[in-house]
Amino acid sequence: MPGHTVEPNAESERIDLLDCPFCGLPPRVRVLATDETQIECEAETCEAEVSVVADTEEEAVSRWNRRR
Repeated sequence: MPGHTVEPNAESERIDLLDCPFCGLPPRVRVLATDETQIECEAETCEAEVSVVADTEEEAVSRWNRRR
């Protein structure tokens, strides 16, 4: 699957992040004021509202990349 790489934080390695499963565009990764990591698709053309939030970047990426 296509995707892109999230730049590492101080403790992690580079992480491959898959594109949005609905529109195929890269998601946005950001750290919230609560220090949680959020990954979401903000593409105007995407009809799905997809977002994951987790305590760590690694867990957020794992949840985002999970395809069932």
